[in-house]
Amino acid sequence: MRRLTLQHFMQSRGPQALGVCSGDIGKIAQYVNAAQERLLYAKEANEEGWNGGWAEMVFSVDKHLPYITCPRGVSRLEAVDVCGRPVPVQNQFYEYQLFGNGRMPREGWRRGVGFGRGRRLTQGFSRNNACLFQDLNPLNGPLQIQIYAVNPADIGKRVLVQGVSNGRIVTSQDGSSTVQGEFVVLASPFATTVNTYECIQGVQKDVTAGEVQFFSLDPIWGIMEPVLTMEPGETTAWYRRYYINDMPRGCCTHDWFYPGAAPQPQCGCPYTPRERVLVTALAKLDLVPAVYATDYMLIQSLEALVEESLSVYYSTKQDGTSPGVSAAHHLNAIRLLIGESTNYQGKNSPAVQVKPFGSASLDRVNIGMI
Repeated sequence: MRRLTLQHFMQSRGPQALGVCSGDIGKIAQYVNAAQERLLYAKEANEEGWNGGWAEMVFSVDKHLPYITCPRGVSRLEAVDVCGRPVPVQNQFYEYQLFGNGRMPREGWRRGVGFGRGRRLTQGFSRNNACLFQDLNPLNGPLQIQIYAVNPADIGKRVLVQGVSNGRIVTSQDGSSTVQGEFVVLASPFATTVNTYECIQGVQKDVTAGEVQFFSLDPIWGIMEPVLTMEPGETTAWYRRYYINDMPRGCCTHDWFYPGAAPQPQCGCPYTPRERVLVTALAKLDLVPAVYATDYMLIQSLEALVEESLSVYYSTKQDGTSPGVSAAHHLNAIRLLIGESTNYQGKNSPAVQVKPFGSASLDRVNIGMI
């Protein structure tokens, strides 16, 4: 099993079939990125997606600020495990159900399940997307943004910082055009925004040779905190965020398994500080467009990528036979991906969850499990 890169496609029969020079990275990337997006969103992919479309991630979450901001390339968190116990993950509509429990956190809402009898149910809730890994601290007042270019070759490139300053959206002049936000030119050793911000609403940057790091800066005390790191090929910052309701204490235990058990450390200590909790999540990966030859592919079947690239190619032709040829190549790609998923995941051992009593916990119907 190998992990495909754009270089693998360039060395395959794909460029020749498309009538493109094998060294034309720009044009090949256009076909491959279009093919990946079509296959990723194809109805045949269903909810689980294709082989290679999932990854297990671990987050260290502050108990007092229980938010998870997913990195680039994550479309959603499908399953979350807090301290060795799976917890439900709800979408944004769940909290607004007409006869539901309302938006979390909701004080006083208790059920007989969760991390110990009588505690509120620990759950994950989808929140709005965020442009920072760590939001600005409003208690520190308006803050500047300090920007570092890791690679000196990026000096002179620009970053657009958008946000609110003194209760108003920041606007500035870029030549003869008015833009929302302010452009910051990367400099050595760092560049700093002119304005101070209460919140950041958007970050954009040029394609760079190295990472670009962002810090919040208190202009009075000089205190800096990291808030964002953008990858070289990343041009806009926009990440999925989740809220974890009723986080357990930093050193959580597995005393929920059976009464009278001696509490045993399950997570947090000694690997993380007491006020932080390890959260493991199964993440559905999103498409990150390939730019360089060394960029990884989300679709891991080379032949499927070639077939879908040909489907993209023929879909642009204006003649009577091309639509049928395009559909045939797409069908071939889908068949290859189904076969690949069966090869690596199997089809006779699915994960099944049975709830004979609906949402009721087993202890409420006098059934105990050890």
